Amino acid sequence: MISSQTRIESVAIIGAGPSGAIAAAALKAENYFDRIRVFERRETAGGTWIHDPDPGPAAPVEPGKLPSEIDAHLDIPSNLPTTTLPDRTNRWATTPVYDSLR
Repeated sequence: MISSQTRIESVAIIGAGPSGAIAAAALKAENYFDRIRVFERRETAGGTWIHDPDPGPAAPVEPGKLPSEIDAHLDIPSNLPTTTLPDRTNRWATTPVYDSLR
């Protein structure tokens, strides 16, 4: 249990898509945390707003399976912070974002 006197100095946000970006901006506006770190599996921020001219075939749907059964496990880096190659596993539906969207 965290006492009312305990100060949490850092926070992690998983995903730099629209929700992650808004969460980071809102937490920064609070001016409470000393460090706000955002983790993203793709090569750039944007999530479903990243245009991909050739998303490839859609991944098969596997009802009833958990993500831990479907997704390949990622190696945990030995040192943090670090930059790793983007995970190319894609089991999500293709994005409807188009190139001229601004």
